[in-house]
Amino acid sequence: MTDKTTFQKIKSCLTLLLILIIGGYTALSLTVPEQLAQVIGYRPYIIMTDSMKDTLPPGTLVIDRTITIENFHTLKPDDIITFKVDDLRANEIFTHYYKELQSTQDGLWVRTQSEILDRYDDYSTTPSDVLGTVVLAIPWIGRFILFWRSPFGLIELGILGIIWVINTLIWRRLDAAEHFSQKGLNLAKPLRLDDIHLRGGELRGVLLNPNPQACTGATMAVQVWYSGDKTQCLRQPMPEIPPKGRLKWHWPFEKSGNIVNYTVTITKEDKP
Repeated sequence: MTDKTTFQKIKSCLTLLLILIIGGYTALSLTVPEQLAQVIGYRPYIIMTDSMKDTLPPGTLVIDRTITIENFHTLKPDDIITFKVDDLRANEIFTHYYKELQSTQDGLWVRTQSEILDRYDDYSTTPSDVLGTVVLAIPWIGRFILFWRSPFGLIELGILGIIWVINTLIWRRLDAAEHFSQKGLNLAKPLRLDDIHLRGGELRGVLLNPNPQACTGATMAVQVWYSGDKTQCLRQPMPEIPPKGRLKWHWPFEKSGNIVNYTVTITKEDKP
């Protein structure tokens, strides 16, 4: 196994792992957001209003460190916090400055303030209403997240998915068929080159055998054309392709980045 092949496999595994982590986090954040925030200690929010427009303009994505009764004492004046405001409507959430913890006849109140007013907010916020304190803010990216969560964004995502399927299942197969030929195999149905592409310094493909009998004794020849009219041809015996089976193959090329065209030919010569 070459160093390039090892690197490509590691990169593919890391990419798959990243996709699984992001997908798992997204699923959990939609189904059990409160429990997830308690476990990992952080939670994202998107700023929707202009009450903090100078520091956190609308569309900003903020990451909050979870605040509980146990660690509430770590807050300092002018920390930016996210808190529930049930005075307006259930589950309303704001992100404003934390100013002080005030003792009143009704108990302890958390006094907060926006950037557009020169007085404290009128909300009856208690320490248990505080959800987190902002540790990271990324301007504008929240707008893209909101777009993809909107009905129009979901339609757009569906269109992109359809385009990807068409590219994967149709155009790549058509492109493979254009560069593939076979002769002398004596099979009821021809072999099919299901996929072919350049990756990590190698020309890779998948051969499908639709027949009830194995394909044996064949030879594969791969010819490539480089920019500058240089060509290279490699030939070698093929392993057996089992009945109704497939064969993954790959050929290393030192100058794969300069390949402008290629052909794959499968032949089987009759023995005298």
